[in-house]
Amino acid sequence: MRTVLVLLTLSTLLAPVSAAADLVTVIAAAGRVETRLPQQRWRPVTAGDEVSLGADISTGFGSHVTLDAGGNRVHVAPLTRVTVESLVREARHTTTELNLRIGRVSAEVRTAEGLSQEFRLRSTQSTASVRGTRFTYDGATLIVDEGRVELSNRLEQRRTVTGGQQSRTEEYAPPVRGDEMLLSRTRITADPVDADGGSTRIRPIRLRPITGSVRVRVFAPRGG
Repeated sequence: MRTVLVLLTLSTLLAPVSAAADLVTVIAAAGRVETRLPQQRWRPVTAGDEVSLGADISTGFGSHVTLDAGGNRVHVAPLTRVTVESLVREARHTTTELNLRIGRVSAEVRTAEGLSQEFRLRSTQSTASVRGTRFTYDGATLIVDEGRVELSNRLEQRRTVTGGQQSRTEEYAPPVRGDEMLLSRTRITADPVDADGGSTRIRPIRLRPITGSVRVRVFAPRGG
């Protein structure tokens, strides 16, 4: 019996510290907020409830919910569905992964002394990966309030976005900066009218290359 006890003690001491899966806690909920596990029915959630790994969380029109995921705050906007895919706590490291099906979320990723955080929020089009920051993400567009966030597309092309900046990518398009994102969706034109009522002509202006296309038309009087 003594030998057995010694062996059990040694095996316990030599066993590696395993990572523990955690649950997501609902901090606050307003309106219609529901959750379900695969192959199960939707059920309502309220503040204080726990959401299991693998569960979907859905918000209705005018509804929202705030979650605690590994010490991080996740604010789920109305008409959003997100899946809790992974939440693992280790001695000095926490990994959290959420899958945004549709809608928009904002997150505050918090770090503490001696503890590192790896927080990933992905969609079918891109992935936002971060350690310690605040940002908003809708599956394609990333807006960073504080810190640094890495945005990558399905080809693993990456761009680091810092506080006060934004970026966007769609599936295989390289992530672009905020100014490029704005210009790629902008079309500038002017009415073909001059001061004397004469005919006008078009002079194209070439801008620096960006994602998408921009054409600027400048109309000048005849002979100008």
